Amino acid sequence: MLSFDLIRTIISPSVSMTDGERIKIIVDLDNKLKENRDKMLDERARFNTVNDAIKRIAALKSTAKK
Repeated sequence: MLSFDLIRTIISPSVSMTDGERIKIIVDLDNKLKENRDKMLDERARFNTVNDAIKRIAALKSTAKK
């Protein structure tokens, strides 16, 4: 189930769930989203580091050939 589908289910009045249960699920989803965001930011930083290194190596190789 996608997060948006789960949220739609949580806020639906037809689902018999206490407010506390709804809040707990929403907080858990928020924490998971934050964890995923942090992982993506880490991956992006690693990618940028590797990409910059590749660009520098390519620049060094092109100046060495001249």
